[in-house]
Amino acid sequence: MKQLFYLIVILKISIFAQDSEIICDSISSILINPKQPVCHINVTAFKIYNDNDYYDLIFRIYIIADDSSFNQTINFTSEYEGYLCEFEFIDINLDGYVDIGIIGEGDISNKSYQYWIYNIYKKEFVLNRQFSSLYNPVINSEDSTVESFASSHFQALPVFERNKYKIYTDSLLLIEREYTDFEYEDEMTYYIIKKDSLINGHMKTIEIKRDDIKTLLGDPK
Repeated sequence: MKQLFYLIVILKISIFAQDSEIICDSISSILINPKQPVCHINVTAFKIYNDNDYYDLIFRIYIIADDSSFNQTINFTSEYEGYLCEFEFIDINLDGYVDIGIIGEGDISNKSYQYWIYNIYKKEFVLNRQFSSLYNPVINSEDSTVESFASSHFQALPVFERNKYKIYTDSLLLIEREYTDFEYEDEMTYYIIKKDSLINGHMKTIEIKRDDIKTLLGDPK
């Protein structure tokens, strides 16, 4: 535990030696796996300003085991400032080891995390870009799947994409997809909802719902 505080002190000195601003500084204790010692995780996010008053958003994560058997430092930059201090510890790939999720981008309704997945062979957390592409992930451990859902609006109509993936240790396989689209034909605009499913190794469209956008919006013209 003393090592953790020493690293934090060194971090603070290095930060304040530059023109910077700390946005968040948090310490958590977790069990990566019941067979491993407790780990202490220090997540720090801060801005470093340059000569043009622009700044970089920097993340530094220190992970240290109680018995010093595990020690890792993660550094990365982010372009997204909103919800910068939000993070979670979750077994996102259902392998029995806790992973680290740091908010990556989005808003209140559409959140994505940068997922650093614990690699049992390397014995360290590794950034997984495929898991990091999920929005508002919902895990179903019974069938080892995860759903990703992102939404917005266009002329009061919902625009969304819902994807369902089969979870593997370090990868995802898309098995279902439901999404909206627009088609233009003879000066008409159609609002489309499509459903795709994985059939014999290929994604195929299994359902299409097509409506005139003016009818949906109640436009008599």
